[in-house]
Amino acid sequence: MNIGVIGTGSRGSWLIKLLKDIPNASVIACCDVMPNRLDQGIKLAKPECKGYSAYRKLLDNKNIDAVIIASPLSMHFDMVRDAISAGKHVYCEKTMCFTPEQSIGLEGILKNSNLVFQVGDQHRYNPLYNQIKGIIHSEDFGALSHIECYWNRNGDWRRPVDDPKWERMINWRMYREYSGGLMAELSSHQIDIVNWIVEDLPESVSGYGGIDYWKDGRETFDHVHSVFKYHNGVQASYTCLTTNAHMGYQMPLYGKNATVQVTGEQGHKAFMYVEPAWINGMKNPAKLMVFQGPQSKFGKQENLCLFWLETVRKMMLNPRARHSKVLPIAFAKINYPFRIMKMEKVPRSVWLKPTKRCERRQ
Repeated sequence: MNIGVIGTGSRGSWLIKLLKDIPNASVIACCDVMPNRLDQGIKLAKPECKGYSAYRKLLDNKNIDAVIIASPLSMHFDMVRDAISAGKHVYCEKTMCFTPEQSIGLEGILKNSNLVFQVGDQHRYNPLYNQIKGIIHSEDFGALSHIECYWNRNGDWRRPVDDPKWERMINWRMYREYSGGLMAELSSHQIDIVNWIVEDLPESVSGYGGIDYWKDGRETFDHVHSVFKYHNGVQASYTCLTTNAHMGYQMPLYGKNATVQVTGEQGHKAFMYVEPAWINGMKNPAKLMVFQGPQSKFGKQENLCLFWLETVRKMMLNPRARHSKVLPIAFAKINYPFRIMKMEKVPRSVWLKPTKRCERRQ
């Protein structure tokens, strides 16, 4: 399968590296408006990889079967629309679109297409969250009522710029012309997971933020705080700071009888705390298990790419077959061969071992 990568900055370059380890996937073209980043992408791919400064010229390449879009958020809609029009399968980094109107418009485009489209909400492809959802929906966890989401860092979120003319392109997350700020770039991962676990969309949202510390010309907030309320009474709060890294990445999910707490920005771990009054009254403690996935060279981001590529491959082999064209999650399609370790007694704190790397069932 021949792939073109549009946007070879940090995210696009990382995806090129991952594709090297995925069988039958070859990056034959790269595109970026910045010459040094384009050269970087070509070097990571292979010497014969073609380089483009205009993405539409890349899309005109008839040898390309699918494209990866890793450009600033504001460019996603136009690039996805044009890629679909050019007959290319698409993997698009999150967030899918810049505005609600673009999202609605893209839905109509995809409905009339027989191509595979995937959004890069990578946390859905970490089996740890699938395990957590199963526990939360078990009878012993009790009714889920509150979720707290933190993604705190201590730094200005800026990247170095050698030439001032590239400031807005390199630090596009700072400018409203290109970015939705902290909520779009960080909290969106957690919002996606919460909506999936709750199996609903919020009915109301309140929040605030501001540019109160980094007075450096940025236009997006340096801190945000919001609360999402769902129809069933569940409330989820989201906090992103750039001036204090305490809490880091965390997601406590509170049930009537227990709490699951996710920690860690890179390698995620989860702990479960059972309410003392409920330990002896559990109806089915055997269902509370510790899961550990098999080890391999593929991690959550690789699983996401593998799922997209596998679906594209099936579509190419049998265009008339019925495949899911819009791919929001992987767990309905991939079966992870978990090893299960039953626990005879349930202590107050149960560690859910994370699956940092896992493989597809062959």
